[in-house]
Amino acid sequence: LNSSTDQCKDIANTMFRLRPKRHSGCVFSLHLPALKAAALKGIDLRGLRVSIHAAFHDAHEKHRYSNVAFQTWRLEFATATLGQEQTLLQMAIRCGQPDMIRYLVDAGCE
Repeated sequence: LNSSTDQCKDIANTMFRLRPKRHSGCVFSLHLPALKAAALKGIDLRGLRVSIHAAFHDAHEKHRYSNVAFQTWRLEFATATLGQEQTLLQMAIRCGQPDMIRYLVDAGCE
């Protein structure tokens, strides 16, 4: 059970991406194709939990950009939530992604 739980955490933490903003900073967001791929593989999105630190680190490693804004950007979540695991729906809300919120609600996520 423990390795299964760890695998689910690893999967959830890889569903994010970073994109540079036009003028400064970056956008940290859930990536819809990654969610759909997980759902097609039979992964229950409702039970997945995200470690914000791990998700950000994974996205940062996968999506490196050369602009200065990306290199100096910092994750802007309330410090109190950084150590807590979040559901995918909570992350979609925090990332301000209404289309992702609808998708996750339709999938039965809370």
